[in-house]
Amino acid sequence: MQTDAALHPLFSSARRMAAGGFLVLCAVLAIQEASGVSPWRAFAPIELGSNAVATMGFAWSLLQLRSYWRAEQARRAWFAATLGMGLLSVEGNVGELLLLKTHGPSEMALSIAMWFVAAYFLFKACRRYAMRRSVMTVLAVGFAAQVAAQYVGWLAAIEPDPAGRAEALEYLNDSGELAAVLAYVVALLLAEFAPLKSYAFSPSEVGRKGRALYRDFSLRNGGRYPTRIPFLQEAGARHVVLAVMALMFGARVGPSVRRAGGPGLLRQALDLARLGAQGIDAFSYYVLSLYKASGPRDVDGYISRVETKNGLMAAINRSAPAWGGARDMSDKIAFTQVCEENRVPVAPILGYASDGAFQPWAGPEAFDRDLFVKDRKGCGGKFTLNFERIAPLFWRDDAGGTLGYAELAERLAKLDRPHGLIVQPKLANHPSVALLAETSLVVFRVVTCLDDLGRPSLTHGLVRILRRFEKGWPRFAEKEWGAAIDIETGVLGPLLGDVASTCVERYPVHPVTGAPVAGVRIAEWDQVAQAAIEAHRVFSARPIVGWDIGLTPDGPRVLEGNSNMDVAFIQRCYETPIGRSPLGPLLDRHLDRVLSVEWDRLARERS
Repeated sequence: MQTDAALHPLFSSARRMAAGGFLVLCAVLAIQEASGVSPWRAFAPIELGSNAVATMGFAWSLLQLRSYWRAEQARRAWFAATLGMGLLSVEGNVGELLLLKTHGPSEMALSIAMWFVAAYFLFKACRRYAMRRSVMTVLAVGFAAQVAAQYVGWLAAIEPDPAGRAEALEYLNDSGELAAVLAYVVALLLAEFAPLKSYAFSPSEVGRKGRALYRDFSLRNGGRYPTRIPFLQEAGARHVVLAVMALMFGARVGPSVRRAGGPGLLRQALDLARLGAQGIDAFSYYVLSLYKASGPRDVDGYISRVETKNGLMAAINRSAPAWGGARDMSDKIAFTQVCEENRVPVAPILGYASDGAFQPWAGPEAFDRDLFVKDRKGCGGKFTLNFERIAPLFWRDDAGGTLGYAELAERLAKLDRPHGLIVQPKLANHPSVALLAETSLVVFRVVTCLDDLGRPSLTHGLVRILRRFEKGWPRFAEKEWGAAIDIETGVLGPLLGDVASTCVERYPVHPVTGAPVAGVRIAEWDQVAQAAIEAHRVFSARPIVGWDIGLTPDGPRVLEGNSNMDVAFIQRCYETPIGRSPLGPLLDRHLDRVLSVEWDRLARERS
């Protein structure tokens, strides 16, 4: 909406608006005192004042709704504001119309319900403009005034004392409600006129910056963490989920942290509450060892799953410059074809099963080896099958049964997977990492990020041991272990697990095989890193990628790329926040691009 620039000096300042609202409040209270009318009367000045302010807020919201009608997100916000202020405009008279009486528990209960519904709509509206200064702060002040007012209002409604105490409580109720509606109107004015917040954080504060952008610009795109249930991703419900997580993790993990020399349970509870208000979940608190932080600044460099898995990484991908290059990495067939065309080392695809049919892409002799079957689309190895060669064109499956080539083809054809299955040779481990696993492939997770010129830079490397694929190993709490790699030397750190319950554990040697880990140098690390760099040059449409690479006796093989990787496990294994890693400055630049895109979108809405 185009606004009159002359209005900005008044309406863009939260302090001036607050001062104006305070003067209105004082004026109405003075008139109320001079009138001698009981505050609960329908025509009491304080009641009329609240209704007048709410009506002005309704008119302003309606005007904004008309002005932003063509901008979908802004239209939704101002529609919610119109509903909220409309409810507050009529709230004072609804009790009389529906209940045929005033100043009783029934009327007060209805009033409280309408106020809370109105507050919900106003929150939805102002949330759209959280990037503007003071909008959410003023809204919170209004909500606090509302809650306090309705508490004393309820006391007044049930007060049996006729000696004047109930009237005093009613006076406080009406004063608080007037203050609340004034704050709500001020918040709606600031939503249009207030200047934008500053997001000038240092690269070492990239976690804080990412959370601020995710929160203020409502970058949530679906919901993947900590739950995929849409309702539980909404504001309010999401905070309840985080609170439940804090209780669960605090009870299960807190005592072991304390026994290991960490802070006491009370300090952990306070930390969880403080960080939860910032959007950092309890899983991150324990897995990233945030209980060791000496102050708020120590956590500003950490990125959590809450923002990255729910929309921040998607926003980074959307805002990336048009550097060209391939984009689709979820389709394994397309991914393999692009890699082969560009001489990126990958495992070949031998066949494809879908819609009740199996299509071999090579002769039977190509299948005469150990085989590995996985979904055509998706990441993380959620569905896999192994077939161990026991004789020419005969295999043993994961359950111990044997089958020949025709039976293999028939079984794969009958498997019902949404996007089909691909069959590849099962890769063997290079001797340098062979002692770290028995039947599974040791996977290197290599992180690369594009710079301002679209050139990939190496930032992190992990050796991942996928315990869940080792059926003969003892049961552990962890599904996998990871060891950080010094990207300059190829030297490994200790193994760390992927679950919060073992956050105090460090394994300098392999917990099952006893093979040394910490301090071991991977001589072939440069080859693995170079394979990741070459792959990112090809898939340069994605700004940040976590590559899974197998190191085989024939060299590295790129398995897949993940443009929405798990940032928690990387920081866990390095025991260092991303803000203090080589990825920090690069990610900071990509967040600047997200900010620029969102600012441009706001400007287009106002034009």
